[in-house]
Parts: sequence; structure tokens; C-alpha cells
Amino acid sequence: MHMVKVFSFLIVLLLAAVRTSAQEVTLVYPQPMRYAKIDGKLQAEVTLVYDGPTGGLGIELAGKPLHFVVEGDSLHTRVPLFGKTQTLTFKKQGHIIKEQEFTPYIPDDWNYFGKGTIDIISSSHQDIAWMNTPDSCRMERIDKIIVPAIDMMQESPEFRFGMEQTLNLMELLHEYPAYEKEAIKVSASGQFGWGATFNQPYEGLESDEQLVRELYLGRKWLLDRFNGRIDARTAFSVDVPGRTLQFPQILARAGVRHLFISRFKEGFCRWYSPDGSNVLTYSPGNYGWAVMFYKYFNIDAPTAMHKLHEVLRSWNTYYASRDIPPHYAVVISNDASGPVFYKQVLAEWNRLVDESGLAIPHLRYTTADQFLDSVDVPGARFDSVAGERPNLWLYIHGPAHYEAIAAKRAAAVHLPASEMFNTIDGLLAGNFNDYPQSAFDTAWYKSIYPDHGWGGKHGDITDSIYRSYLEAGDSIARATLFPALKHIAARVDTRHEHPVLVFNDLSWDRDAPAVLPLDGDPADFLVRDAQGRTIPSQVVNNEQGHGLAIIAEKVPAIGYSTYYLSKGTASPASQPTAPENAYENEYYRIRFGDGGITELYDKQLRQDLLNTTRFAGGDVLDLGYDGLDAGEFTEITPANMRDFDKLSNHASRWSRISDGPVFTTFECRYLLGQDSVIQRIVVYRRLKKIDFEIELPDWKGIRSRQLSFALPLNTADAHLRYDVPMGIAGVHETELQVRPGGWAWGGTYYQKPEEIHPRESQNFVTADTRNFGFTLSSRLAVFDWIDPTRESVSYPVLQAVLLTTQKSCHGEGPWYLQRGRHVFRLSISSHLPGLGPAMAFGIGNNHELYCVAKKTNAAPEPTVGGPNAAPELPERQSFFRSAAPGTLITAIKKADKGDHLVLRVVNMERRPAKDTLRTFLPVEKWQKLDLIEQPLGPSEPGAGLIRLPMGPAAIQTLSLSLKNNLKQKE
Repeated sequence: MHMVKVFSFLIVLLLAAVRTSAQEVTLVYPQPMRYAKIDGKLQAEVTLVYDGPTGGLGIELAGKPLHFVVEGDSLHTRVPLFGKTQTLTFKKQGHIIKEQEFTPYIPDDWNYFGKGTIDIISSSHQDIAWMNTPDSCRMERIDKIIVPAIDMMQESPEFRFGMEQTLNLMELLHEYPAYEKEAIKVSASGQFGWGATFNQPYEGLESDEQLVRELYLGRKWLLDRFNGRIDARTAFSVDVPGRTLQFPQILARAGVRHLFISRFKEGFCRWYSPDGSNVLTYSPGNYGWAVMFYKYFNIDAPTAMHKLHEVLRSWNTYYASRDIPPHYAVVISNDASGPVFYKQVLAEWNRLVDESGLAIPHLRYTTADQFLDSVDVPGARFDSVAGERPNLWLYIHGPAHYEAIAAKRAAAVHLPASEMFNTIDGLLAGNFNDYPQSAFDTAWYKSIYPDHGWGGKHGDITDSIYRSYLEAGDSIARATLFPALKHIAARVDTRHEHPVLVFNDLSWDRDAPAVLPLDGDPADFLVRDAQGRTIPSQVVNNEQGHGLAIIAEKVPAIGYSTYYLSKGTASPASQPTAPENAYENEYYRIRFGDGGITELYDKQLRQDLLNTTRFAGGDVLDLGYDGLDAGEFTEITPANMRDFDKLSNHASRWSRISDGPVFTTFECRYLLGQDSVIQRIVVYRRLKKIDFEIELPDWKGIRSRQLSFALPLNTADAHLRYDVPMGIAGVHETELQVRPGGWAWGGTYYQKPEEIHPRESQNFVTADTRNFGFTLSSRLAVFDWIDPTRESVSYPVLQAVLLTTQKSCHGEGPWYLQRGRHVFRLSISSHLPGLGPAMAFGIGNNHELYCVAKKTNAAPEPTVGGPNAAPELPERQSFFRSAAPGTLITAIKKADKGDHLVLRVVNMERRPAKDTLRTFLPVEKWQKLDLIEQPLGPSEPGAGLIRLPMGPAAIQTLSLSLKNNLKQKE
């Protein structure tokens, strides 16, 4: 008896050892899943990978035996498809040899999402080109994406699909007008969603009004074109890792509620602009990952449920703690991807949910608008973020496509000016019969047509088309501007022969250079102002004009001054007594040397402005550059020292190539590597401004190079600010204060936004020190402030990136070599610290004064429907003015609907302003509008001017009705 007890004890120990040492039994489910309803419960087939002998084996689940079939080393059985975690028990001869937890393939604990939905957002990310030429991509997205999606919707009402921009709908209707009825039907029903912007540009590259017109040709076009039947409340920008400072306000003031982005951590946030406006912003992390990697719906519904249950476990607390409704999005999108309808999975999923009787989220197709409307409800709390995320892909546009972006920047100035003065011309005529609305529509379309997809496959074709569009936009702007200026000039009551009117399109009085045109030899004429005083003038005959250059003083805001040309010869300029490499006026003492300015002393501020121990002022740095234009990197590739050179490494020989009472031009020629560089510096006698002109007569386009213009500042530190669309950003001041997160092929976007450089600017970058302010102005798109060379200096080195020769990040894309002639123009000025003088100079420098010659007392050209007699205008006139410092009128235009006018003004300062808008005609009534010209409230009576409180960095759009009470000529 004793021996039997001992033997039994040894068997128990042996079984315990087997139970303890046995490996985990693996459960393998077939793909696709096989399951059936047995005894009223859904049972799934499963294979158990078991490594022991099967003789006498018994298996129990939660104490109930499982029936199984043995095949080799595998056991085939059925287990519950849904349910809670239970114990799986293996027995031999009645003894437990192994226990392990078993969780059904689809757990029943969906927690916060149990009564919610999983939303499939099927869409197609579209660059205008990139995958191929623009025309090829256009036809592919029409024939293989949009039309098939519409057809699928007509067959399956539950299917939803979206395109991220209105341009694609315009293309469809242009190519296939017969599809309009179907397009309206599926869009109005909510089956087909469209993004609220025209395309997806580099936000920071667009000018104030160019970025606004993204919404005019976006949501506004939809509402107007389809009489309100189709709307878009979500803007998309899923590709570019960059957000400009004021974009949330621009969207919010256009009635757009949501922003759909990517390359940012997954989840929701309210993204704020400095004025306090915001848009609910959503990111899936990266827009293509669900398609390329996760592939939730590629097999069957149980597999999708299994995968997504695991995903949602990490989102329960996030949603619940913020009271966000339980809707989770799966974004099915990729570059140029077509509609994807998981019809069988959709039906199977929802059938399984209903049959299970459990709290499991339903599956549905939805659009971005519908998904974000579902979560953007009262009581939901979203994280708050604010600030600029500097664009990581900025090298692709300005530096790599200089001439194209120069045309875009020119159109950004000339188009709003043309709208302004054509509106004024219409007000003076008493009607808008000649207002060139169609031309403006075309010009705005062309000036914002290129999106973020420069280069790409056959990128030489794409880029040439982009450039032609941008140049056409500027050409239309100029062609419509000067006729309006001539009409206005004809209405001015001039008193002498050869009048020339000088027009200013900015909302403050300005002192600036102007070139007065005339017939005949300019050397035979003098310039006088309206009071008869002789104005110093100088003959010019170059790319920037032919005629007499003057400094026009106090040209009225959005108005003009009149000058007169009279026969006579000005006293010749005294021959310079200073050396060829030095200059001095009442503002500066300047010395020129190797590479540019070697001494720049501000006589008014008593400051040496430059530290020229390493670089000259205006030096050109020739660096290596191996970065791509735009791609799956998480930090901007810096320039390098390979074959580094700079102008100041070379001996200079300066000469004065022009000298007169208005300006003096100095020139020096260099050989930098294999390329000639001509450096010109222009100094004005009566204007605190210095111009730089860097000419490359025949750029060879050597690969992997970068040329930068440099200004080393004489300060240990500086507060740096720069203008962005509709605002002012500051280095280490206005950046996004969180690490973006999200991911690319190269990793996670972990870098702090404040560390990103170089950056995009619109017109200028300014440095404030304790003793002086220093502003660099140009139409170049990219600037930096950190010395890019080895053993970088600690003081700021302001730079503008002139051009790069780099490779497209598309595997079949081109090199951007930019061979040929290029001319870069930049200007500097010093002043007291502060944004006011920096903004006036920085923006004003890029807005030339427009000069129009008028025949003496010529009557205005007849206007269809206008009065027979012309109103009388004085020799000097401001038509509109914004009185508050730091405010900028960005648009004055005829309303798209009706004959009232629309005025847009922005407070560039981040502090409140009490603005007064003054108009040359009395204001009968005015009304606040949203940014796309929809009324926001009742009309207000006018009183000759408008008192308009402006919040910090606020944008205001107004409708104005003016009374024409000008005296009529008989």
C-alpha cells in the first residue's frame, strides 16, 4: 500500500513537470476565416499546434470538452468566434497537463467603442502630376477614379468616396459635361465628398490672397456653382509636412470647420491661429499606411475585427477621457489610388455584429466631412495646439524652381493691385461694366494652379507647365492693371504738360523709387512735382525700366501722386571724389571689398551693422547640397562643405557703373567655381535703402550645389521675425510647441519645430537687436539665419537661398539644374527696433510704384454704360487707407455677386488694434463678411469712414457700398 502511494505521487510530480514545461499551444485560424453557427453560437474553425502525444488527450474550454480531429501534429476543432477570455485545459488520463488562456478571435470587450462605428474613409490623394504628366494624371483620375467611383455609388448607395480638392471636380465637368447630373446627385447626397480647397499647395509659399483664393476656388466655387447643393467643410493637406501660422484662421473664416492632415501624430486637436480661431484637425498618422501595411479589410470581416480590436484598445482611454464620440477612422487612401469598396467585408462585419448580440462597433463607409461631423459635437474636448510647423519640403519650390516662383511672387503683387485699381475705376465710372472678372478668374486660377507636386515622373514637362501657368497669371495681371491705371489717370485734373501719375497699391503712404516713362530722350527732361518743385532725377535704361528715376515721396495709400516732365536739362551730377570702393550719404558709410560690403555703418543709429570677419555683406556662398526636394525624410538635409567657396575668397575690383542724384551703382565680377557671378550694389542718396543684384550670366547647373546670399549681423543675438501669409511669425516664438509625431519612411517627425531651418517667408525677414533693427527684403522664398559652414559662427547670418541643383525625390524624376541666366534682387534697410518699420520696408520693397503717363487734360476713355462726363480728381489722392499701424489691406475688389465692393484687411500685429478705414467716397453702408464673401451679420450704416476694432492677428472682410458724389465735369 505504501508503494502504491509513492508511485501515485511520482506520477503527479511527473504530470506537474510536463504541465509546467510544456510549450504554449498555438491556435492557428485559417485565412479567410471559416466559421458557422452551431447551437445558436458562432463557432470558428481553428488548428491547435500541439507538440505532445495525442493518445488519451482531452481538451476542455471553460470546463466543457472540445471535440477535435487529429492530423499529424495538429488538432482541428471549433471554438467560439466571439467572447471573453477563458481557460483552455489539456488533460491526460484525467490529469491536467497544461492550462493556458484562450481569447476568442474577436473579443467581446470593445469598451468605449462598443456602441460606436468604425468609419472607412476611402479617398484618393492627388498631386496634379507627380505620377506622370499633368494631362496623363488628369485623365487617369477622371476615367479610372472619379467616374468609376460615381458608378459604384449608383450601384451601392452605402459606398462613399472622396477627392481632396475641387480642382478634380472642375476637371471632370470640363472633360465630361454630361456627368454633371450624376456628380451633383452623389455629392449632394453625401456619397461623394470634396475637399474645401482648390488644391493642396505649399501653404507658406502662397501669398496672402493666393492662399485665400484657394478657398474662393474651393468651397466658394462649390457653393456658387451648384447653388448651395454641394458644400465642403473639410480641407485636406495630407502630404506636405508643414502648416503655416494663419491657415486655421483662413479656413475658419471661410466656413471650413475641419482640417485633414497627415505626417502628424494620429488623433485630433484644435489647431489655433494667433487670433484665437481654430479648426478641428485630424491626422491618421500617415495617409497611406492603412493601405500599404495594415490592410485591415483585405481578407474578411473576422480578420478585420481581430486587427481593429487590437488597434482600438489603445484608443479607449484617449476617446473616453475627452468625451469624443466613439467613431474611429480607417483611411483608405494612397497616391492616385482608385475607389476601394470592401462590399463583402462591410456586409459580413455588420451581419456578425447583429448576430453576435454584443456591443461591437458597426462598420460604415463615410466621407471626411461626415466622420469629423460625428466627433465634433458639443461636450467633446480636443487637445489644443497652436503655431507654425515650418515646412520640411521648402527646397522643392523657390530654390529648385527659381524662375517659376519669381513669376508666382510677381503675380501675387500685381493681381491684387489690378483688382484694386479696376474696382476704383469702376467706382469712378459709376458702374462695373468693364470690370474684367473673367480675366481675374483665369489669372487667379493660373497663379495658384501648381500644387506641391513639382517634378515627379516626366517632371520636366510638369515643371514647364507649372511655370507657364504662373507666368500667364502674372501676364494677365499686368494686362488688366495698366488700362485701369490709365483710366484713372485720365480723370485727374492735371495743370501742365507731360503729367505722369505714380500709383501706390499699399495701404500706407510711401517713399520709394519710381521710373517715370516718357517718349524721347530722358536726358532732355526735368521732373517737377505738383507744387512746381524740381525733383532730382536720373536716366535709367535697364530691365527694370526706361525713363527717369526719382524718389517719389509720400505717395498716398492706395492712391497716386502727380509729377510733370518738362523740357530742360538737370545739372550734371558732380564727379565722384570718393574711391571706387566706398560711398557715404546721410544714412550710411559703406566700404566695399572682397565679396561685397566690408563695412556698413548706420550714421543715424550710430551702429556698425555687419560683422564681416568671416563673410562680407552680400556675400554669395557656394555649398554642396545633397538633399531631396520633398520626400520621406524627417529633417531638412543641410548644405555641406564639399567644394565650398564664397565670393569673399576672391579678390574684388569694384567700379561705379552709374552715378547720379538718385542712386549710385557699384559692380564687381567674380568667377565662382565654373560660373561667372556679377555683384551689383545700389545705394540711394535720399532713401535709406541698399539694393543687391546678383546676376548669373550663364549658370552651368552643376549637380548638388546651393548658392546662398549672406548678411552677417553685428550682434550676439537677435529676435528674428518674418512674414507668412496673413501674418508675422517669429523664430523661437510662434512655432508649434509639440513634436509633430507621425511618420515617414525615414522615421518619426520628432524634431521640434523651433529647430527647423531654413524657412519660408513671403517678403522679408527682420532682426531686432537692442540697438537697431535690420530687414532683408526679397521675393525669394527661402531664408536662413544660421551659418551653414564648418565651425558655425554664433551671431546671426541672414541668408536667402538663391537656387539649388538637386534631384527630384521621384525615382524617375529629373534633376533641377536651372541652367542659364538668372538675376536675383534683394534689398536691406536698418531702422529702430520694431515690426512697424520692418513691415513697411519689407513689404513695400516688393511692391513697385506703377507709373502711367497721361496726355494733358485728356478725357477718360468712354465706358459702356458710364456717364458722359468724368468726375474730377485732384493731383494727389488716396482712395482707401487703413489707419492703424501694422494693418494691411490685402484686397479691394468688386464682389463676386452684386456691385458692392469687398475689402479685406489683416492686423499683422499680435495685439489688438483700433483701425479706421477711410474711403475716398462716403460709405453708405457696410457689412462684415466671411472670407468667401458670405454675410456674417446685418448691414451697418456708413458715416464716411469705418471704425473697425481688430483683434490680434485678425483678418476682417467687409462689404462696402459707396456713394459716388464726385463733382462731374460738364
